[in-house]
Amino acid sequence: MKIKQGIVYLLIIVGFLTFGAGLFNNFAADDEGLIIQNFGSSFTANYFKPVFYFTVSNIRAAFGPNPIIFHLVSLVLHITNSILLLSLFKKYFNHKTAYFLSLVFLVHPAAVESVAYASAMQEPLFLFFGLLALLFKNIIVSGSFILLSVLSKETGILFLPVWLYMRRDFRIFVILGIYAVQRFWIFKVFFNKEVVAPIMIIDLYSRLATSVEVLWRYLVLFFVPINLSFGQNWLVEKFDLIKLFFLIFLFVLIFAKLKSKLFLLWAGIGLLLHSQIFMPLDGTFSERWFYFPLIGFLGIVGSFVKVRPAYFLIPMVFAVLSFSRVLDWKDSLTLFLRDANKSESFMVESGLASELLRIDKPDEAKRHALKSVALFGTHINNINLGAIYIKMGELENAEIALNNSLHYGTLVQSYQGLAIVYILKGENEKAVLITGEGLKRYPRFANLWLYMGVAKYRLGQKNEGLTAVQKSFTLNPLPETQVIINAMQKGDNKFFL
Repeated sequence: MKIKQGIVYLLIIVGFLTFGAGLFNNFAADDEGLIIQNFGSSFTANYFKPVFYFTVSNIRAAFGPNPIIFHLVSLVLHITNSILLLSLFKKYFNHKTAYFLSLVFLVHPAAVESVAYASAMQEPLFLFFGLLALLFKNIIVSGSFILLSVLSKETGILFLPVWLYMRRDFRIFVILGIYAVQRFWIFKVFFNKEVVAPIMIIDLYSRLATSVEVLWRYLVLFFVPINLSFGQNWLVEKFDLIKLFFLIFLFVLIFAKLKSKLFLLWAGIGLLLHSQIFMPLDGTFSERWFYFPLIGFLGIVGSFVKVRPAYFLIPMVFAVLSFSRVLDWKDSLTLFLRDANKSESFMVESGLASELLRIDKPDEAKRHALKSVALFGTHINNINLGAIYIKMGELENAEIALNNSLHYGTLVQSYQGLAIVYILKGENEKAVLITGEGLKRYPRFANLWLYMGVAKYRLGQKNEGLTAVQKSFTLNPLPETQVIINAMQKGDNKFFL
């Protein structure tokens, strides 16, 4: 059944009206690390997303770190997904129901994070390829799209059981072999994850209790998508038996009533992967993780509800809520200020501290950074705390915080911050040692060469110091670095810090 062009145009118009204001948003949250500084790599120790990183790298190469382009690509992908979803829904529902469900998917507030958050482009990207895989009949074409989906984000693997339910052709499992060879044999990317969230270290009982609340909140998010918040890392210590039994009852009821179990399968596998039951994730709960299960929920609703004209008020309300939430993503400071009042999150507090330091409010930044570390210590919030202490001239506290950050992870900012502290304290030998350690992991990070060069120069190793600073300039030719090179060549020691 073909889709009328008018419906497609309407979806495009509604999509731009709902999310268009976000095109003028800045980068937010950790977009800076991935997109602006471009530290992202498709072959890190934790993730294997080469298609996503290829996409990001090429956008950046063609347009620079321009937020409008990144937001535009995410929005176009999201609108395209709603159109592809319309094609899929028309295979199972009448025209009015299919259009209603696709429209709800397009404007649902749960999708805002996946669209407005540039680093979450992987969500609409993996879904785009996965939906294409379901719409093509040729197994080679479908298999190729599933592989592209998995290589965009590991969650794309969920399209395998969906595809199998629809086609019953087990040859599709060849995709698993191809993916495994690429990930584990060629690029040697395994699942050695750092501890970056409380959910990753709690006992099994608490994690299962938390998983009940996670599933409950995703159900609430679908029907009542309000009070949205980024970086949720809350935990639950005791089982809520009422919610548990209600969820079990609801599942059994839906299972018994549905003739086709496709969308129950879709929602179920999507929720289970993000429920924390089988594997703790990088956070407790995230709206962008609902991007895939949302389709299953919509399909279940479409199986039971006969759509009436009055029901179209629902996507209208959702569109208004989404438009409002898009404005929260204006920039990091706006996002963190608004979300800090909704829930206690070490991620939000740390991000807010970083943004307050950026606008030269170190006292306020310190308060939020200390709260973040108290909630859950990580390499990131200790690095932020160290930077704040440096700004305030509290070098001893900065050294403690930055050394603490190395206990949680080995980000380059830890080595960089400690080098600055040691140079400011006149402990140039320590500065040389810490930059040396950092360069073993980050040999192409220009600032580490710069700080090593300054420390060596001040230790009297002037030729070695000059060579290191020149190496820094080669890697990142900043005018400030050239000033230091000129000063060193003149024998002037009055420069830098």
